[in-house]
Amino acid sequence: MSSSLTRVAQALRGAAPGNLVRFLAPDGVARWGALEPCGSTLGPRRAFPLEGDLLSSLSVDLMAPGLGSGTALEVAELLPPLPVYPPPAIVCLGLNYKAHAAEAGHEIPRFPVIFYKSPASVAGPGASVEIPACAR
Repeated sequence: MSSSLTRVAQALRGAAPGNLVRFLAPDGVARWGALEPCGSTLGPRRAFPLEGDLLSSLSVDLMAPGLGSGTALEVAELLPPLPVYPPPAIVCLGLNYKAHAAEAGHEIPRFPVIFYKSPASVAGPGASVEIPACAR
């Protein structure tokens, strides 16, 4: 295995959660990667990009060949850990505590009450909520 792949695996193996980052590379592409250990070096941070998506990258042997590109990229900007774009669905749990069931006038359910919402139905803090004419 190349020494650069070994460095990727070492950066990921036993790394503190803060070492796994989502970052913007200088080419403008958002990537997941493992921060390169910097020791006492000051200057731009670098990260080894992971191939594929985050979950598939973490479910493989961290010492496997091809884990990352082997070349650390400069971290132009650290990004929030979760992408901002909406998820395909929002899973909700209703009547999930006694007071909630009582306040709704329902018995405590034997099984969890699970329901889904479209991401389009979610409004941010302070945003107006529009009720469609068909729902009035």
